Amino acid sequence: NFSKVDLNKVVAEVIEDLEPNYPDSRKNISVQSLPKVDADKTQMYQLFKNLLSNSLKYAKTDEPPRISIEVEINSDGHHLIAIRDNGIGFDEIYKEKIFKPFERLHGRSQYSGTGIGLAICKKVVESHNGELDLESQMNVGSTFTIRLPKSS
Repeated sequence: NFSKVDLNKVVAEVIEDLEPNYPDSRKNISVQSLPKVDADKTQMYQLFKNLLSNSLKYAKTDEPPRISIEVEINSDGHHLIAIRDNGIGFDEIYKEKIFKPFERLHGRSQYSGTGIGLAICKKVVESHNGELDLESQMNVGSTFTIRLPKSS
């Protein structure tokens, strides 16, 4: 059930819902003006909640998390939405592994979770005729890029 979804409202709701577990979410996440897209609102909520909660969960212990959500329209008319963080990052040799269900780079004792969040994110983006990509560097951070078709 796709309809016109205002991603600004979706992300605001996600940040509000993250606040109990991550009390400084509002001040640690900066958001550019996001587009309206043809999408399933519930799935967009799940996508942003998984990505933002991961950015907060995998923050460095010695500095506050800084997360930015930026958007641009590329030359082929797609929205590129980048979620950048200054977290622990990881070696990109594991890039494909983290999008597979139940694959984890860290033990459960170190970081909680089921290992399906990023697999869900990839499926959500693909079901919206988009792509999800990732760049990461150890101890520098990660950038997830969501590529979605521009609404008609």
